[in-house]
Amino acid sequence: MSQARPTEAGGSIDARENPGTDSTFTVQPGGAPEDAEAGTRTTLLSARQAGTEGPSPGSLPEVDPSRYSITGELARGGIGRILRARDLRLDRPVAIKEMLAPARGTEPRFVAEALVTARLQHPAIVPVYEAGRWPGGEPFYSMKLVSGRSLADVISERKTLKERLALLPHVLAVAEAMAYAHSERIIHRDLKPANVLVGNFGETVVIDWGLAKDLSRDHGAESSEAPPPAAPAVDGGLTRVGTVMGTPAYMPPEQAEGQPVDERADVYALGAILYHLLAGTRPYEGKTSEQVLQRVVGGPPPPLSERQKHIPEDLLAIVTKAMARAPPGATPPRASWRRICGASRRDRSSGPTTTPGWSCCAASSGATGPR
Repeated sequence: MSQARPTEAGGSIDARENPGTDSTFTVQPGGAPEDAEAGTRTTLLSARQAGTEGPSPGSLPEVDPSRYSITGELARGGIGRILRARDLRLDRPVAIKEMLAPARGTEPRFVAEALVTARLQHPAIVPVYEAGRWPGGEPFYSMKLVSGRSLADVISERKTLKERLALLPHVLAVAEAMAYAHSERIIHRDLKPANVLVGNFGETVVIDWGLAKDLSRDHGAESSEAPPPAAPAVDGGLTRVGTVMGTPAYMPPEQAEGQPVDERADVYALGAILYHLLAGTRPYEGKTSEQVLQRVVGGPPPPLSERQKHIPEDLLAIVTKAMARAPPGATPPRASWRRICGASRRDRSSGPTTTPGWSCCAASSGATGPR
């Protein structure tokens, strides 16, 4: 059984100093850190800068810290931490995510994460209650305190296919959340089981929107804030041409190559999450994140049917279509999640689906492709 401790938070932070969690770090070619969980941590490969976008960090109002009673620290990283707190005005528990040492390269990303997450109002997306900065200038935001565990931890405990199939509703909930986000022209760009919280009371919550992108602000070119410091713990820009941002084991090849991405990147990641659930292992493995990136670019993962026997045909078809690759220079052929699910039902040669409830994704989960 996994010994991972329960998660109680509404988001995640850089965790270089907490190696038991997925974290964001900088990887330079030839210098990727050795890691037993290579490919599961959010990765940035720095490249050239191009333009700027995003909210002004100075737009957040100053907040009196006496409004909150801090009761403990849930997680800490190189530049930030998540605190357990109580909102004294409304008398309710909250999670507070704050920066410890604001920097030119990291603060704009943090503020963008807070504001993008606050825009998204969906049962499977953690709600933001307040965003501001403390009197000392450090930005923070408060959000719902979700008690539970990551989907990655839950999957690791389920040793049989039958046990893991019971987790399908959580993947459906993620697909529904992404359908909503895509309708708002927001893409996540870092979907993975570690960024999905499974609550103690049945909740499924997509967290960590730190790499999210508002496509309505994209005018045809990837853009960024100032380049990150030489050795930051988190991604220091917004989006840069040629920059690899995301988690290697779950990102599509075009994202691994540093190309601009759209909603199809999230569709691929949903397929990769489903692959992990069905196989009991990540689509790609490697000793370093850079090695995983090379494998993602080099070709598709091992066929699911070879890693796990007796997977229902409709689920195999969904994963294959969601993770479809394009020939060099061509557009990825992935359709919307709804179309993929609908096609898998039409393609079945006989009988009803062997996974009751999953086929409803064709009607209820419409994570979209590009418009």
